[in-house]
Amino acid sequence: MRKALYRVLPFCLLFMVFVVLEGNSQEFRATLTGEVSDSTGALVPGATVTVTNIDSGTVYKGKTTGRGVYYINYILPGNYDVVAEAKGFKTAKQDRVTLLTAQTFNQNFALSIGSAGETVEVTGAPPQLETSTASGGTVIGSRELENVPLNGGQAYALIGTTPGSQVASQAGPGGNSGTRGWDVSNSYTLGGGIVGNNQFTLNGANITSQFGYDNHSPGEWTVSPNIDSIQEVNVMTTSYDARFGRTSGGTVNVVSKSGSDKYHATARYAYEGGLFSADTYTNNLAGVPRQGQTQNQFWITAGGPIIRNKLFIFFGFEGYRQSIAGTTLENVAPAFLRPGYTPDGGVNFGLVGAMDPQEFPNGLAIFEPGTATCLDGGPATACNSNRVAQTQFPNNTIPAADINATSVALLKYLPLPNIAAAANLVKGANFLGHTPDLYNYNQPQVRVDYNLSDRTKLYSYFLYWKGTEFRSNNGLSGAAENGNINWTHQNWVATQDVTHVFSNTLTGDFKVAFDRFFESSPNGDIAALPAPSSINLSMPLPTTTNLSVVPEFRVSDGWGTGFLSNNTFFGNNLNADVTNNFTLNVDFTKTKGSHTLE
Repeated sequence: MRKALYRVLPFCLLFMVFVVLEGNSQEFRATLTGEVSDSTGALVPGATVTVTNIDSGTVYKGKTTGRGVYYINYILPGNYDVVAEAKGFKTAKQDRVTLLTAQTFNQNFALSIGSAGETVEVTGAPPQLETSTASGGTVIGSRELENVPLNGGQAYALIGTTPGSQVASQAGPGGNSGTRGWDVSNSYTLGGGIVGNNQFTLNGANITSQFGYDNHSPGEWTVSPNIDSIQEVNVMTTSYDARFGRTSGGTVNVVSKSGSDKYHATARYAYEGGLFSADTYTNNLAGVPRQGQTQNQFWITAGGPIIRNKLFIFFGFEGYRQSIAGTTLENVAPAFLRPGYTPDGGVNFGLVGAMDPQEFPNGLAIFEPGTATCLDGGPATACNSNRVAQTQFPNNTIPAADINATSVALLKYLPLPNIAAAANLVKGANFLGHTPDLYNYNQPQVRVDYNLSDRTKLYSYFLYWKGTEFRSNNGLSGAAENGNINWTHQNWVATQDVTHVFSNTLTGDFKVAFDRFFESSPNGDIAALPAPSSINLSMPLPTTTNLSVVPEFRVSDGWGTGFLSNNTFFGNNLNADVTNNFTLNVDFTKTKGSHTLE
């Protein structure tokens, strides 16, 4: 076993040397401490305390110091049987001691004189009181995570149920619910702190955006693990110890499940559809029918031993698919007000009175640009609008020669009216555009725990998730669409941890972790955008980009309709953001007498 340790530790230490030190690590495992005394209250030095996980059989051991104090740290959260033994005394056993995330618990033993073969067993679970530190926090256990109905299945939605915590915002327009694994967010206040000043960790690895830029805000988590793969979430609001630093708010510790000594698997599926949803109040008020929606979400977990009592594996997977129907009513230029409708290639506004008589019974006059004069003298720009005279185009028709070639090219990207009864409306809603919200992501993860010996334990963890969002704002397709067009979220989390007990009073833990979050947030279909020359534009390329595509357009008018009802068409804004957290943590714990130094 020593040879195995010698093979593992040099590799870990060498790897740590080359890791860039950035980010921080925060301990998620539990600590068990206490005193061992005899029936008279005298402390018993050299007593052996054995802590055994009920589910996996993993064993942690420690011995009392000369002052009768034991201290066993880096214990994975879970339920344990704890046994205290000393020569000349009966064995004492405490059943079902529950150790929670990032908390320290006291378990004292009073040994009775007798042989070690005799056992005094306490079967009632002791109270879960932490008396050694002020870093307790509120633990959300697997029972709450599995049984509380959460639309979207995001564990952080339960933060607001803990004392001193509040979810600042969990709702938004167009499917931006804030309750899914897609919705990276910093909208939490913990312990009266400021939004954005909190830290999130996963198995002790930092999963928090530290800075704000582009689409990121400081304090955002980068991943919400599959809720069925989470063992506990510890929300710490105030008074935590020095290892939980780098925040003026709170700390949220997420702990993943690990494999046990028995094989187990779970599978769940959740469906939400428009068939089961009532229409909204505003839709009912406006007489708008219920909009279609489909949400499919599934969770899978599986775990068990590879080598019993030694090597365990746990796997989790989450998939999410959501489609929310949406529509928008807009105004587009009718066919008779587009070049080419008349043989001369111009645009004849004399047709307006006949085509749209209800809105324009007297027709619509069109005037030559640059001909405005003030009847009272002086510049037209300073004149009363009722005293401005302009020259009307002959025959109320804009000649083909006066029509800008770029405008003609742009009209090719704007559809004709598709509402038959409104096809000739000049300024009314005549086009129904579809603005769907589409979300899709997958999240696999795997964890391996290996007990090399009672003294040496290690675990490896890897999680990956990738998702996309498509949300149109203008109801167009192809190059002209604008909105959250094929946004991408992508995240990697990897952790390697080794714990070794060097002696009864010295323990070391060595952790390397990496978290990378990538977000691409274009507001258009960049690949489909044409070159500026395709719309007769000759544009100098800015020095900040090498992307030569058409600019974005938004054309407004005094009616509030403009081209496409003032909505933007085309989208050439491409943001690509990356958040990296590198963690190297070397932690030693030394116990001397009744004192412990970490």
